[in-house]
Amino acid sequence: MPEYRYHAVLMDMYYTLLDPGSPTHVEQLAGAFGAPVARVKAVMDVYQPGYELGNLMPTSRMRKLADNLGRESLTDAQLGDLISLENRACRAAATVYPQVAETLQRLRSMGFKLGILSNANPIGIYIAQELGLIGLVDQTFFSCELGLAKPNIKAYTKAAQLLGVPRRRCIFVGDGAGNELDGARHADMKPLRVHPWAQNDSTNPSLAQYPVVETIADLPEFIRNRLMSI
Repeated sequence: MPEYRYHAVLMDMYYTLLDPGSPTHVEQLAGAFGAPVARVKAVMDVYQPGYELGNLMPTSRMRKLADNLGRESLTDAQLGDLISLENRACRAAATVYPQVAETLQRLRSMGFKLGILSNANPIGIYIAQELGLIGLVDQTFFSCELGLAKPNIKAYTKAAQLLGVPRRRCIFVGDGAGNELDGARHADMKPLRVHPWAQNDSTNPSLAQYPVVETIADLPEFIRNRLMSI
């Protein structure tokens, strides 16, 4: 087996391993709350950062949404039903990209440790579980569990530490949203851009500097041909 310069592959989740689609959770919650969609979305946006960093749990976050939308009387059981409704709506819209399972199995056979490093709230964890992504990697690092989000260098550092691989021996693969590739570079990882159509270069010119893998299925050959050992 060839000895590679890199020992681990960390991957973003959204627009790298899966397409989140166009979920109708906001509309469904708006119907349940009896509130305008725009109002529900605005309130959700207020609590999204805390939800993504793990500062809010599903029930406490849904309670805040209900209180802000004039539904203070909802019981915990009713809040639980709304959480399930939102989870199911987001799961129904999401699809794993073709050949993801085969590609990750191939990377494992090449000797790489694999991890998912994603800015995701508990809904993202639910989606990953339901779509079978969690069982395809060695570890997952979701921001709501780490308490850290990309592009914070500490998020990459913590993920590498937990994988047991030095940062400089890690490849990070993502579509480039939220300056995640810049964060990986600053963390001394090797950034690779996948699905380049997912992010517009004109809004983030720094994306042009990173090597491109058209689809996740092309990743093993790219590593084999371009990132061999020293």
